[in-house]
Amino acid sequence: MWGLIAICAALSRKESCCLRYEKYKTAISPLCPVAIQLRQFDVHAPEHIMWGIVTCEACRKQFAIGRNRIHSSLITDVQAAEALAIILADDHRRNQSHQSSYEIYEGQQTSL
Repeated sequence: MWGLIAICAALSRKESCCLRYEKYKTAISPLCPVAIQLRQFDVHAPEHIMWGIVTCEACRKQFAIGRNRIHSSLITDVQAAEALAIILADDHRRNQSHQSSYEIYEGQQTSL
């Protein structure tokens, strides 16, 4: 399937020992699933439950993906991870930097 998708329940020991307690600049809380880039402090999604981590195949940046705590998602964790992988590949194709966060919608149209 996707070699870049690594769905896991928790961060690895290496990542958890390096946690820093800095304030985020922005909090987002959409009803749809989101992807938040790891190791940045611009944005976070405190109202979301983490499904796992997706790694960009081109640059190896990692994104936590998850759904809203209260509102269920119409897409699965695997569908969200696949959609994000396409979005990240599109960023590279357009020579754009990755955003700090992405909202992932059901039936999101992206090109590969």
